[in-house]
Amino acid sequence: MEQQISGSVDQPTTRIRTVSATEAVVQRIMETIESGALAPGARLPSEEELSVAFGVGRSSIREAKRLLMAKNILETRSSRGTFVCERTSSSVLSDEILHKLLASETLTALQEARELIETIVWSWQSKGPMAKIWLC
Repeated sequence: MEQQISGSVDQPTTRIRTVSATEAVVQRIMETIESGALAPGARLPSEEELSVAFGVGRSSIREAKRLLMAKNILETRSSRGTFVCERTSSSVLSDEILHKLLASETLTALQEARELIETIVWSWQSKGPMAKIWLC
């Protein structure tokens, strides 16, 4: 029996998004931390162990760790390994703010505000040196 697909080829109804191995590893590590299996201060397994556990290459593990370190979720301690960072209220707050900023409505509003400000600045700059006083 044939299955009907709603929508047309020109206008797909849903978008298929592929997830890279690195994104999948980041997601799995985050889930492990959020579940409490890896508490703050806990040491992560070695790259080799994570590679086997997640079924990905070590380069994907390294890249995922770099991304999580940039977000202050993981930290590397010299000669000791990679550890889960202690979460502070400011880091949780920044995650919430980042999530809200990445919402499509917010990005649209930010883009519109930027265009408005740029238009005003360009208008002032075209009026000569006296207009620059107002920019300070």
